[in-house]
Amino acid sequence: MPPLTHITLKYLLILYLIAMTTTKAVAQEMYAVLTGSKLTFYYDTQKNTRSGTVYYPNKDDEPTPGWWNVRTQITIVDFHSSFAQARPTTTSCWFYMSYLTSINGINYLNTSEVTKMGAMFRSCSRLTSLDVSGFNTSKVKDMGDMFYECGSLTSLDVSGFDLSSLYYSQSQ
Repeated sequence: MPPLTHITLKYLLILYLIAMTTTKAVAQEMYAVLTGSKLTFYYDTQKNTRSGTVYYPNKDDEPTPGWWNVRTQITIVDFHSSFAQARPTTTSCWFYMSYLTSINGINYLNTSEVTKMGAMFRSCSRLTSLDVSGFNTSKVKDMGDMFYECGSLTSLDVSGFDLSSLYYSQSQ
């Protein structure tokens, strides 16, 4: 086989660039999948391969997340490791779930861009332990009712909270 010439390499490069510009890139996105009573959070491009019902987190102007109407079915929340790359700006009402008993992998929830945590864990009356000491709360302005009606919490670690931007924190 003859060696590749400069012109051949140039044509191969042009073909490669054309192929790259015509291929539609799929962006990573935040979503959660409900399977039975477990809600799992992901940040990837694999949404269409997941089994279960797909829901989306709330945007800044939405008071509740997509799974709001099925929240009473949820007993377990899992964060997939991919969610560590997600940057939500609100977590309001995310875990407003009266039957929730455990949250796994919450360390994968990056809160560095979150400004609203209102009612985040409200009514988690069956949750007994929660360590959110690793949350970056430096931009959070609203923590109203964040732990309201969480009477079974016997262990709650908020030792790393930075409340310097907070302006609303009723009923904690």
